[in-house]
Amino acid sequence: MTVTLKRGTRLTITDMDIDPHQLLQTAGPRLGLHGHMMMGGVESMVFKQAGLYQLTTKTVEMGPMMNPKTVGPDNKLRL
Repeated sequence: MTVTLKRGTRLTITDMDIDPHQLLQTAGPRLGLHGHMMMGGVESMVFKQAGLYQLTTKTVEMGPMMNPKTVGPDNKLRL
């Protein structure tokens, strides 16, 4: 996924998956992302500097008691 934003724009990402995810920055000026997001959790960031930012997600393992049965492959967001 590619998004073009003007400097100073706020982007909000909501975790709509049953699994918790951690949003990770792999390139660009530092955004100061927080910890992991549970289902319905929100991560919001403002792009204060011009540049090419790259983000990805990592599924956070919650232990054997919290692994519900799912169908199909896991999706991984890349932005």
